[in-house]
Amino acid sequence: MLDVGPAGETLLVSAGNGGVCRWDADSGELLWRGGPWGGVMDLAAVCAGDGRWVVAAVGDGGIDRWDARTGSELPSRGLCRDSLWGVAGAVLPDGRPILVGAGNSGVYRWDAVSGEPIRAVLAPELGGRSATTCTLGDGTPVIICGDENGRVHRWHAGTGVPLGAPLESGGWDAVQVTALSLEDGRTLIAVCDARDLIYRWDAVSGEPIGAPIEPDVTVPMLSAVQLGGEPVLITSGDDETIRHWHAVTGELLSSSLTGVAAACATRADGSVLLATGTYGGDVEVHRLGRQGNLARPHPLLADRAGNLTAQHRTLMPEYKQLGFLGGVAAKQHPGDGQQLAGHLVEHRDDHADMVPVESALPS
Repeated sequence: MLDVGPAGETLLVSAGNGGVCRWDADSGELLWRGGPWGGVMDLAAVCAGDGRWVVAAVGDGGIDRWDARTGSELPSRGLCRDSLWGVAGAVLPDGRPILVGAGNSGVYRWDAVSGEPIRAVLAPELGGRSATTCTLGDGTPVIICGDENGRVHRWHAGTGVPLGAPLESGGWDAVQVTALSLEDGRTLIAVCDARDLIYRWDAVSGEPIGAPIEPDVTVPMLSAVQLGGEPVLITSGDDETIRHWHAVTGELLSSSLTGVAAACATRADGSVLLATGTYGGDVEVHRLGRQGNLARPHPLLADRAGNLTAQHRTLMPEYKQLGFLGGVAAKQHPGDGQQLAGHLVEHRDDHADMVPVESALPS
């Protein structure tokens, strides 16, 4: 999970056999480690009104929460006895931060700080498989959840009122879901199902956007970002290839980077970062370019300005993993010295071996 705190600090959180860990994005130092020690399906973070960030992890045991700065575990026992597959954070119009969990028996909402449940469970017996949140152009906060039958559901995050009929993907197990604001004012929803097909819809009208994208590989992770003035979906693959797709046309734009996990974030200045993870648990952060133009991707140690805005999580569902994103270490270029696992390696400025992102985006 890649995010930024209210004081500009970078949130870099991983989960695996070593527990849920927060790392210093500059030095690679382990800042804190907490349980659960396995079975984590998803991670999320949300900022409270007092400036504190809450990190949440979900799995077979329900939900666990931590203070993102201190690593102190927040009381979570008994909040949910359901098996949860997806989690997301949102801030309601009144400023209250909430957490949303998608589970076998419905969609749950909690006050992120107190843990108090918010109203009734949405869609009991839904069979939730993934969750995300977004804010529409008119300011409406929306919960988006994919279910075991491949359908995508939308609710008002505050009231719980359904927003339109379920969206039909035609497959089953909508295991990845993300959303992206488009420059024409629409919000795009994208979901990847168990057949590894990616479907897209207009979040308001529910109208399909283009034909399904067929990556032809298992897709552990799906995220979205504005890059080079175009809407882009980013997928990781079990073939260790990161692919960029035009979110509207479905055209493959780039496959120049490697990794089995990927998530992106956009700085306040418009520059875009991509974090990629390997089977061995290493993480490398690349600067892809800006929202309005493209640049050559190259690894960097961290954003020392700290001006990141959340885009999505950095954890693939465990049942689709072949390896955990457990440690945090940058991949070394030839000639770099040895570095202990769990520490980032600062790269030289020689990026001749890096392949640039394709610049021929649709106009």
